[in-house]
Amino acid sequence: MAVDLIVTSLSKYWSGDYITPVMQDAWDIGADYKVMTPQGVTTIPKGTRYGGEGAKDERKELVSFVNQIMEALPFEGSSGAWNEESEHFGFHRVDPDAFGELTKRADKQFTQKIGLIGRFKGRKGSVSHLGRALIFIPIDFDTPFDLEGKAFASLQGAKKELDEGDWNGIPREALKPILDAFSEAMSAKLPLVVDQ
Repeated sequence: MAVDLIVTSLSKYWSGDYITPVMQDAWDIGADYKVMTPQGVTTIPKGTRYGGEGAKDERKELVSFVNQIMEALPFEGSSGAWNEESEHFGFHRVDPDAFGELTKRADKQFTQKIGLIGRFKGRKGSVSHLGRALIFIPIDFDTPFDLEGKAFASLQGAKKELDEGDWNGIPREALKPILDAFSEAMSAKLPLVVDQ
């Protein structure tokens, strides 16, 4: 199974208002681009956005929805934290085994559970951003959260874990596109979505 790290606004991603390099490569060699969905296999016609003909219109509706979510988040600087109308689309296909190993290790290295006595004394545990989420937003906060069944984490928190973690044994060539994707998201000040 492929794992793609996509750097873009949430409305662009959720509406499918994009064409991936993999889609374009298939069309360039004269092949169909097919997607497996719960309804079966769908062929996306050449030049059509991933979300279909209505993707651009759906995105317009989603922009205000995402902006409302940003305003409602209880984190400093969340309102307007990124430009939801940005056309930026970064695509990074990564090694699924390396990404799985990285998230598993991140969860072990950066999640700290506190026992009963520790909780009684007021200590707080910590939860890994990299190990627990599939959507990373460019807002700095401590703990990943769920919203509408989706796990959100801080892009800054995840990048810090990437910088500080022990990734020995993960091949450098497999780690590089992961690091590149997170660096691009930080630079563009846009969310990063793990698409599996």
